Amino acid sequence: MNPLTFPRPTWQLFTASLLVALFLSGCATSGGWTDPSGARERREAARGDLLTPTLTSVNNRIYSYERKLEEWKTVEQKLAGGMSLPRDNADRMKECQLQLQDILKGYHNLRNRLLQADSDSGLLPAGNLLLQLNQQDVDYLEGGCGRLLAELEATPAAPLV
Repeated sequence: MNPLTFPRPTWQLFTASLLVALFLSGCATSGGWTDPSGARERREAARGDLLTPTLTSVNNRIYSYERKLEEWKTVEQKLAGGMSLPRDNADRMKECQLQLQDILKGYHNLRNRLLQADSDSGLLPAGNLLLQLNQQDVDYLEGGCGRLLAELEATPAAPLV
């Protein structure tokens, strides 16, 4: 008997059963395509291999800049005790603190983006932000703020009267 010559009710039942089976198999895999070669798992593992050291580096920079910010606050407290500072040093100190806060905020944003990126395309903007932050990082380190901080920390505090 030719399968195309089934009686009409049998053919409709077969077609309906096939559609139900396809629908249920789609539900069982959450509507996603199952990759038998495991390429997706390998890609996600490789992404994790890249993401972990990047997050570690970002966390290290956050820790470092939070410590620098605390050092600036300590110097500010020392200056509030009555020590006078030349106007240009006071202005430079404020610029350094603002620059430091911007970099720290940027690293916090980068960490959040990296943690929320759910695909390789989500990592591209984070990569661009990382390049910007690296440049700001270098500008801060080479801009003399560290030297000014060291000078201010080395200056003895004014005696309390």
